[in-house]
Amino acid sequence: PAETRIVEVRVEPDPAPSPAATPAVSAPAPIDEATLEKAVQERMETMRRNREAERDRWRRERENETEEQREERRRAFQMRMQERAAERLAEFASKTGLDEKQGAALENVLTELDGRVRETADAWAATIRETGSFGPEARLQLLNDLSTLASYAYAGLDEVLPEGWREGDANLNVFQVIAPDAIDSLMQAAREANVHGLMPVIGSLMGGGPPRGPGGPRGPGGPPPDFGNTPAGK
Repeated sequence: PAETRIVEVRVEPDPAPSPAATPAVSAPAPIDEATLEKAVQERMETMRRNREAERDRWRRERENETEEQREERRRAFQMRMQERAAERLAEFASKTGLDEKQGAALENVLTELDGRVRETADAWAATIRETGSFGPEARLQLLNDLSTLASYAYAGLDEVLPEGWREGDANLNVFQVIAPDAIDSLMQAAREANVHGLMPVIGSLMGGGPPRGPGGPRGPGGPPPDFGNTPAGK
């Protein structure tokens, strides 16, 4: 028989590169402040032009709208807001573990808040129609009026919801779950008078959630201390 021979083959690893063969990494060049400032200014200018172009497009679309199209767009927006509000409430109730009685109490607080927001919106709408203006002081006063209503609503929720409902990831912004048409009268008055500055006020109230910790203001000029605690349906 033929003789079988086993040949051992050894593969030597490649030798490590010598220090001289390793490319040197140079330190980054110092940033030229003038060049950096120019780049920042160019970027800001581009963003400004883009915003203006978007606003111009938005205005052109609105100018060409018929009254029927405008009303249809408004109804579609309010429907989306109602759906989102229902989703937020369902998520909040699930995370907080509300029972049927607590859920009804929550709805009662929000219903009362909705009514008070409408009253405030109607009063401010009348003011805008009368004065034809909505300056910085008026914007701050409106923000204060609506914030006060929210504070009393949160205080009312403290009395009917489980202890600690404000903590954790159960987050509820009362302005995100009331009826989306609650401030319609105010929005209409602002459009008729062609005044600006209303949307930043509304936007500031729509972000975030309740303040941490229990309690709310109890001072003159606002809703009574039993805000939200009247029996459901009353």
